[in-house]
Amino acid sequence: MKRLYLHIGTHYTDSTPVQNYLYGKRDKLAKLGILYPAIALDDSAHHQLARATGTGSHKPDPTLLASAIESIAQQSQAPTIHSVSLSSEELWESRNVVMLKGLADHFDTRVVMYLRRQDHYLEAAYNRHVRSYHHRFAGSIYQFALKYNFFDTLNYRLLTSRWEDVFGRKSIIVRPYGSTIIRGNTCNDLLKLMDAGRLNTSKNPTGTRTCDDTSLPAAAVPYLARLNREPLNYTQHHNVLRVLEAVIPKVHNGRLLANRESSDFYNSFKISNRYVWERHLNMDTDSFAHLSRPVTQEVYISHTDIDDHLMAQVRAAAALPAAPSQAPPEVPTHSPALKPKGGLWQRIAASVAARAR
Repeated sequence: MKRLYLHIGTHYTDSTPVQNYLYGKRDKLAKLGILYPAIALDDSAHHQLARATGTGSHKPDPTLLASAIESIAQQSQAPTIHSVSLSSEELWESRNVVMLKGLADHFDTRVVMYLRRQDHYLEAAYNRHVRSYHHRFAGSIYQFALKYNFFDTLNYRLLTSRWEDVFGRKSIIVRPYGSTIIRGNTCNDLLKLMDAGRLNTSKNPTGTRTCDDTSLPAAAVPYLARLNREPLNYTQHHNVLRVLEAVIPKVHNGRLLANRESSDFYNSFKISNRYVWERHLNMDTDSFAHLSRPVTQEVYISHTDIDDHLMAQVRAAAALPAAPSQAPPEVPTHSPALKPKGGLWQRIAASVAARAR
């Protein structure tokens, strides 16, 4: 039975550059016996395959899924092919992983998941949702955590268990993103897992297609979040992005979470993370421990850190209309008074739990 490497992300672990690279190098991969099929693609990733299992607002589509799996299986029968690679970070959001069980009828499946330290994930996700015109999130990172209930979403024990229930324990390959376990960048690491290390790239690959995964500098995020309260069109929004890059001073090691908040949030996943490390990596140590930043390296950027003069410069340079006389109010989720001794994130966790009851 031929091997299938099912790369499910997660988000914010360089999945898009990996997919661009695999798509751009699919002819070279084929010469090495690895098929990256042009089936159920959205750009360079197999997002249509993922969405057919029910992700986000997408409803399950068993007909599309069955057709895609059958086509992939047929293409893999070429005598020169020994492995297949599929990639979509949307797969980790699947509500019906069991719908993919048909893959196990054709392939010896390995589910490859790159897991990011949870506090770093939260900051990256917030940055993306503020920066993206599709989302234009206008609140603070604290409101963002509440809205998307990351206390459940980033529980990696729940994630790995869903896939283990369908494909079995031996199929799960956990790769802690940013850890010393990763061999080079994500793309190089995945290539080596697939025994295609000879295609090793010395830098983060972008492949043949463009990638819009560049983060906004942390110091610029509060300005864009504030402007996201206004009804800007696509051109205006991207003008603001361009101006922010040029006008807002860069801050080395800028963080959108204070050190205490970051630690509290990360520690809330300590038990589930330990389970994953022990079960799937045979490790009794924290794979992310070395990624903790000393307090001396922290430059905390609050969502209220907005200089009115700089904001005026941004508005003028981006050719925005005059500022509203009264800005839309912000939901008062976070203020200095909300920081209890027990940690802000414990208060947020309690709030989320109360909503769930």
